[in-house]
Amino acid sequence: MRRWGQKVNFVVMTGVGLLFIMPLLIMVLTSFKKEAEVMNPAAVMPKQWDTENYRQIVSNAAEAPIGTWLLNSIFISCSVTLLVIAMSSMAAFSITRLKLPGGKLLFNIVVGSLMLPSQLFLIPLYMILSRMHLLDSPGALILPAAASGFGVFMLSQFMKSVPDAIED
Repeated sequence: MRRWGQKVNFVVMTGVGLLFIMPLLIMVLTSFKKEAEVMNPAAVMPKQWDTENYRQIVSNAAEAPIGTWLLNSIFISCSVTLLVIAMSSMAAFSITRLKLPGGKLLFNIVVGSLMLPSQLFLIPLYMILSRMHLLDSPGALILPAAASGFGVFMLSQFMKSVPDAIED
């Protein structure tokens, strides 16, 4: 009976996984179609495979500088990751291990801030970034993302699970 349940679970999970991957697969297959076939889709699979779309993107670096966009994305994501790890680990350590007065209150404020919708902060964030002259710069993406309380929450929960004896 248990093996049967595992097989059913495997089939259901495989189906759900394929359901989530399907839009990506359709997008990749569509990129190999000619423009006329894309505008009038009769089937998911291309009738005639064409790489002209990729050649056009690579050859028109002035119109669509994909290399620059890729480097910007890598720079911003690495910067945010490093800042979150550095700042959140220090905050989480001080909240969980140093037993500071008001540490639990501070942790509750961090968790409470996660419950607020991010759209609530759009106008104040725009005004702050405007006064700091950071609009239309990588800093406008890096600083707000690095100031999230999610990293503090996750690292605090992890540090609570590590025994004090290991730290000693």
